[in-house]
Amino acid sequence: GLILLTCVVGFAASRIVWQPFHVTDAAMKPTFLVGDYVIGTRVIGTPDRNAVVFFKHPSDGDYSAARVVGRPGDTVQMRGGLLHINGTPVERLALQPFVEAFREQGPKRIWPMCAAFGPPPGTDCIKRMYVEQLAQETGHTILDVQNAPGDNTPLYTVPAGHVFVMGDNRDSARDSRFDPDDGGVGFLPTARIMAEARFVLFSSGARRPAAVWAWRPDRYFASIE
Repeated sequence: GLILLTCVVGFAASRIVWQPFHVTDAAMKPTFLVGDYVIGTRVIGTPDRNAVVFFKHPSDGDYSAARVVGRPGDTVQMRGGLLHINGTPVERLALQPFVEAFREQGPKRIWPMCAAFGPPPGTDCIKRMYVEQLAQETGHTILDVQNAPGDNTPLYTVPAGHVFVMGDNRDSARDSRFDPDDGGVGFLPTARIMAEARFVLFSSGARRPAAVWAWRPDRYFASIE
């Protein structure tokens, strides 16, 4: 009984530090896929640039995920689909295209966005993919699908107590480039940040995780870059 009580107390205490999240949208592809279960840890203070964070969305209060690209005092702007931080373009390198099946994904039955409009269901959905060097130590992959409104923005200056976040799937994310009245995030108060993503615990390509045939074991325990 003492061992069981210790385990229960230890588990409850650990939840103050870590929290699981279920990815149900495509805003962070290819870093997250629809159906990933991600472990995040508590954030104290302002997260570093390049951190992937979960936060309460201002429009509906539900949680969302995005990458921190601007900290307080930074200027952020998109020009022709290229991210600029403090007036300097962020280096990116083209990779082989990202290819997935054009079909409904996850519990929300989301159809992926493709470079070619409306391919037949079940066929290849292709997107341009790059490595973006936002942090000096490591790069991360982003998707650029089509010419979209978020490819060109005003110059934003991040206020104190806030960060500027963007989804890695640039044309499928309603992030800090968009006002909350338009379904976006705007400048994200650090107080709304719930956790920083650390690794993928489990992943399933089906609407229900019990569908064993849709499990993606190659993503289990994948770290977040």
